[in-house]
Amino acid sequence: MTHIRRIGRPAALLLCLLCGLAACTPKEPARDTLLESKGYTLTLPEDFYAGVTATPAEELDAYTLFEFYQTATAERTPGAGLLFRIARRTPAEFEQYWPGADPIGGVTHFARDDQYYYSVVTPTDVQADPSVMEDYQALFAQREAILADFIAQNDLTPYDHHAAVYASDYTYPGAHALFSVTLSNDAVFEVVLSKPVRQDEGGIWCVERMHDAYGNTYIAMPQTDVTAIEYYTQLQAEADQGHRPGLLDPADVALTYLDEVWDFAPHIADTRLTYVEAP
Repeated sequence: MTHIRRIGRPAALLLCLLCGLAACTPKEPARDTLLESKGYTLTLPEDFYAGVTATPAEELDAYTLFEFYQTATAERTPGAGLLFRIARRTPAEFEQYWPGADPIGGVTHFARDDQYYYSVVTPTDVQADPSVMEDYQALFAQREAILADFIAQNDLTPYDHHAAVYASDYTYPGAHALFSVTLSNDAVFEVVLSKPVRQDEGGIWCVERMHDAYGNTYIAMPQTDVTAIEYYTQLQAEADQGHRPGLLDPADVALTYLDEVWDFAPHIADTRLTYVEAP
């Protein structure tokens, strides 16, 4: 449930009382608004709160903590005027979310703690009514300060998603294999594989990512309700018992990925497998 509490700053009134100025009529001090949702707090500056509508808690999905629309636009066009929403996901939910969300855009993963990753979603299309576009932009400009305050108030750790996922050539440390494939239309792709659990000969292989000839990277995540490393640890245990022998062959793992995820199998014209030693 979302609760709203107003925080005043009566310093000017206190000064008048101390000075004994009977004719002093201080200007109403600016008041911040403190929102509470699912155990989290968020402080909104008065000028921001005055121009937005917060989505009621009962209308939010299971992931969203806070959601704000520009009131002036929403009153003209119901459903329009979205400024941003703040959402949280468990590590397993997050791994299923970001590989699909990142290529679309409009989402920034900005914080984490021991239990959740936190993302802010903003529209990728024009949301404001043209007559109030300048006001919309002024409200949106306060987003970063509000998020910084959200991190501080809720004892979160800032999170650099690009550095954690995209800045490195690999997801897992150790040795890797590169599986290059050429399709019948001459398109070339490179599948990057690693041993996520163990580096010995009995360690299973997994697909980390795939690159195309244009420099695009496609991150691979298993479709599961646990984290990737938990999932691969389970597969490693099965392989140790003599099951899933194909997981010990990087070429087999790569071809399975290309077939099941991309439906490339009928179109493969040539392949090449190379190994990259651990640094």
